[in-house]
Amino acid sequence: QGRQEIRWKRTKLGKRSFGQGSLAFQSHSPGVVEVLRCRLDLGGGVLWTSPFLLNPKELDIDTTLFAEGISLRRWLPVVSRSKARGSGKHSGQQSWRLRWRPEMQLELTGGHLRAKGPGHFAIKDQDWLRTALERYAAGFGTGSDKSDLIKDRLIGALLDFGYKTLSLRIVQGRSPVLRVETQGKGRQIPQELDLTLNVTGYQDLINPGLR
Repeated sequence: QGRQEIRWKRTKLGKRSFGQGSLAFQSHSPGVVEVLRCRLDLGGGVLWTSPFLLNPKELDIDTTLFAEGISLRRWLPVVSRSKARGSGKHSGQQSWRLRWRPEMQLELTGGHLRAKGPGHFAIKDQDWLRTALERYAAGFGTGSDKSDLIKDRLIGALLDFGYKTLSLRIVQGRSPVLRVETQGKGRQIPQELDLTLNVTGYQDLINPGLR
């Protein structure tokens, strides 16, 4: 069959509300549908997908999600389970895999996002931040007054940080990491930073954050 399109003014996925959007698709063999594009308005920005197949014989779905002008203020608390908040607009693209068995899971497999600064972010979970900074500060030595001072300054700055640039990128390997790169200055502790952090375990935040 030919191309068909569904439009809506507002929709809801789980507990999350979305603005207007559209779904363009066409049918192939019985039961197989090709989604040509899915588009959602989201907090002043827009999300859309690359084409993908819905096939009852192959339940996993792979697609690329494109983002333009997505509000950090609205979505950072959601995906971080309220551990962080911020401001600014993000754009970029990410590769996702949706698995349906044994339960629905979203896997972030690649891509990048960049912020249109200036903006800020604040991290509420100081213990998580301290753990994430351990490897970064390890190069300055451990157990010394200098090392402790560096970590304390970093943590104090990043707990409430005004950024000029902010990017997030998936780096593939045996254990994929989320690489966070930022430049800016602490808003409470005025420490200038040009920082790169490799965050492991990022996948554990995604599914609970979206439910």
